[in-house]
Amino acid sequence: MPHPYDTYDAPEVLDRREGPHGEVVLRRHGELLQIIANGCFLMDTSDGRSERLLVDAALNALDGRPEPGLLIGGLGVGFSLAHAAADSRWGGITVVEREHAIVDWHLRGPLSALSATALADPRTRVLETDLVTYLHETSDTYDAAVPRHRQRARLDGHGRQRRPVLDGRTGRLRKGVETRRGTGGMVGTALSGI
Repeated sequence: MPHPYDTYDAPEVLDRREGPHGEVVLRRHGELLQIIANGCFLMDTSDGRSERLLVDAALNALDGRPEPGLLIGGLGVGFSLAHAAADSRWGGITVVEREHAIVDWHLRGPLSALSATALADPRTRVLETDLVTYLHETSDTYDAAVPRHRQRARLDGHGRQRRPVLDGRTGRLRKGVETRRGTGGMVGTALSGI
């Protein structure tokens, strides 16, 4: 079975923009869409299992809490949002994305094919702001929070490669991905020790 990257064609740049945190690029490589930030690969549309598993882990940790609110840290290619919106148990879904270009690619660009239904869901709202700034300034409360993350190799603060969140052999979250309960009963899916 061919892998989505089994092509020798160079990626095609669909859009390139300067944002508040540098350059963001949307590329097509074969059938995949890729987001590149400041020359570094962030994510693509090849596989959203880890994002779906993180959303499910957060919901399962809420023990049947009625209509919980979910905060998603970053829109990315939209896997977390689409998965959350497909589950009627979530009462509200807020996505905080700091890059206007990424939001625009979902509203009017190629990524809309992945997220149009979720963005049209009345439970969904997308805020264009920095997540840390938002968390310091908001009075909104949420029952659960999931990070946007890169499934592929990530670097720690010392330039060393960190393990991906998803175990490629089993298709499950790696050991060290935990669901934690914070103050007020909020659940967060945490990436510890990886």
